[in-house]
Amino acid sequence: MKLKTKIAGSLALPLALAVAANSAQAFTVVDNADQKVTIGGYVSAITAWNKTGNKTSAENDKFNNSFHAGNSRLNLSYTDKETGTKFFYEQTLAGSLRHMYFETEDGIIGGHTWSFGTNLVALAETIDTTGNGLVAYQAGAPRNLLLGKKFKLDDGLSVGLSLEDQNNEVGEAEKSILPAVTANFEGTFADTKVFAAWTNYAVNVDSVSSGLSTPKNSGKDKRTNRLTLGTNIGLGDANVKLGLTQNFGLKHNGVQVLDDADTAKGTHVSAALGFKVNEKVRTNLATEYSKWDKKAISKAGDGEKAGTAYRVWLNGFYQADNGVEWGAEYQMANIKAATAAGGALNYSAAETHEGELLHKGQVIRLQAKYAF
Repeated sequence: MKLKTKIAGSLALPLALAVAANSAQAFTVVDNADQKVTIGGYVSAITAWNKTGNKTSAENDKFNNSFHAGNSRLNLSYTDKETGTKFFYEQTLAGSLRHMYFETEDGIIGGHTWSFGTNLVALAETIDTTGNGLVAYQAGAPRNLLLGKKFKLDDGLSVGLSLEDQNNEVGEAEKSILPAVTANFEGTFADTKVFAAWTNYAVNVDSVSSGLSTPKNSGKDKRTNRLTLGTNIGLGDANVKLGLTQNFGLKHNGVQVLDDADTAKGTHVSAALGFKVNEKVRTNLATEYSKWDKKAISKAGDGEKAGTAYRVWLNGFYQADNGVEWGAEYQMANIKAATAAGGALNYSAAETHEGELLHKGQVIRLQAKYAF
């Protein structure tokens, strides 16, 4: 029987590597001439003291304690060595699906996994991975259903093209005849990794009922674009990560129709500095700055001045001899932005596990995690 190289070894696929991030080497259940089966993941316990706003906001402005399991997860990987095809499944311990996809040896990827436009190269290391970056978590779909292919150009270089489930539907309108399309480039040059992606997707600008009264009328679409860039520069015991996302927004009848933090016309930049103190201790400082088009998200919701926001994370991790990793982190947000309706802006409904961070929101976290 001819044995073929496993997909993870034949192509430089950050998609495959990223799903194992924050996990130690997976435990091998079966490994023979025909197949390999592994189980991996981690369990974390996080206690946090957070206040999601300040005295001028409608949200809580006092520090409160909470406990949660973060994104504790369990995954299963199966590789058919004869065909070189891999199947990967992962869910959080709370029951939410993270990944369920297959990869072939020649680079075909299908299922529910990271979008080809997700900027994992510039993703900063943080304790709470739910809300750690617009730059990293491409608008609306860091993970989604897709069918794509990676084309290997040379060692460490590849381009990818995918069809993805990112079209924006409103109400019952389902006019889109083309899925979202993403093209990307990934490359490794010595100690530097680079990433670039372009995503084109549809937005329903007119929504109508698809009921019996209007069986042939399903709304109207326009398409818009997103550009994402990232780099990870190795500097010995340190590394620098830089990211940029440009959302081009969408106008209909002279009005910006996308007005949430993730999709509105605007620019988002991130920077992170990681430093390995020794074999047991590492630390990270990360920040992200956003500026939106004033007609989409403005400072006071009146369309006069562009809305802006920045967030900062500072953390440290210690790997104990018993396998438990301990971590401490401080996160804050400064958000001077509001929607056209005048509502104070947060980044998303799942900004953190503790709650949505508004202006002057702060969180202090302590974590214990065991990965396997």
